[in-house]
Amino acid sequence: MFPEDRKYVNTVLWPSVLEKGSWSGEMRLRHFKTGDAIPIHYQRPQAGTRGLRASEQRLLDARMELARVTRVTTLGELTASISHEVNQPLAGVIANAEACLRWLNRRTPDLDAARRSVEWIIEDANRASEVIRRVRSLAKKSNIECHSMSMTSSGKPSG
Repeated sequence: MFPEDRKYVNTVLWPSVLEKGSWSGEMRLRHFKTGDAIPIHYQRPQAGTRGLRASEQRLLDARMELARVTRVTTLGELTASISHEVNQPLAGVIANAEACLRWLNRRTPDLDAARRSVEWIIEDANRASEVIRRVRSLAKKSNIECHSMSMTSSGKPSG
C-alpha cells in the first residue's frame, strides 16, 4: 500500500467494511517486487441480482478450467514418467534379443551366452511388467508398498 493511501483506508475502507461488511471503491496496491502502482477497483455485487449469478458462474467456469488444466498437466507429467520407466526395460529386451541372435548366428553358436541373453530378456520384461503393475495399483484403492533399498545395490528392492 502507498503511504498516501493509508488515510483513505483508515477513514473510508475499514469503517465501511466494519459497518456494512463490504466495501466498494478504488485504491492502489504496490507491486511487491517493482513497487509499481496496481490500481484496484472493487464493486460488491448486489445480492439477488443477475450480476452476482453471472459472477458466480464465471468463478465456477474459471475453477473448472483450472481443474481441467491441472488434470491435463498432471496427466502429461505422468505419461512422460511412465513411458520413460517402461522404455528402459524394453530397450534392454531389444538389445538382449539382438545379442542373443548374434550368439546363435555364429559359425559355432554360443548357447551359454544366448541363454544369458534370454534370461536378461526375461528380467527386463518382468521389470516392464512391474512398472505397469505399479501404475495400475496407483489407480486402485490399495495399500502403499514399501521396500528397503541399498544405495550401493543395483536399485532392485531388497525385500
